[in-house]
Amino acid sequence: MDYISERERKIREKGAYFAEFFGSFFINFALHSLDRIKDAAYIPYVIGTTFCLAVFASHKLSGAHLNAAVTLAHWLKNRDQEYKRYIYYVVAQVLGGLFAGFMMPFLKFDLILPDHTHDATVSEALSTQIFFTFFLCLVHLYINDPLQPRFDPVMISMVIGAVYLLISMTLGPATGGIVNPSIGLSIGLSRMIFTDESSKLLPLWIIAPFVGALGSGWFYGKFLQREDSKKFKWLRSPECN
Repeated sequence: MDYISERERKIREKGAYFAEFFGSFFINFALHSLDRIKDAAYIPYVIGTTFCLAVFASHKLSGAHLNAAVTLAHWLKNRDQEYKRYIYYVVAQVLGGLFAGFMMPFLKFDLILPDHTHDATVSEALSTQIFFTFFLCLVHLYINDPLQPRFDPVMISMVIGAVYLLISMTLGPATGGIVNPSIGLSIGLSRMIFTDESSKLLPLWIIAPFVGALGSGWFYGKFLQREDSKKFKWLRSPECN
């Protein structure tokens, strides 16, 4: 049974892609501006607030993935045959981040490049990224599950913002607080294009969140997802959340 017309569905899909593009642009723009904050103790709060606002603005349109790892976890849980939609989500996220990176030189802002520091070894940084991405994706999957209680958009944005705040405070010294392949790729490409600088570990910062997302999507589908939700495929579309 079709609950919305094909024309309306296409309009919603385009709105969802724009929401992912704009949300990623907003997040990357804020991240590139962090070097202007003199007291590093405030940085996690800025990151948490940024994600809170981005999620609030985009949740009704796209489900507020804003993260390629989250998009992968949703696809694994839903096993949706329309995989192209999820690819378009990731493309929109990366393009939004690149657009923000392209604006930085014109605004005389430095391009940041997240990297691990002496506070943690590479293995420690990667393991914590995998764990926290696993946790972040579980929160997203639960919130967007059609058979779970409907949450107010303000509450959703506050919860996800708080998760990113926790991640930034915990992972910041070790990884730059990045558990988002879309942002990592956008920042890395922008930095290489405009400064000829890159991190040898950047591919790991992109791969590690995907590993966490794979585990989260499998875990939720295996142990937490209700069997009834498989009967409501139309509700699982990101743009219907």
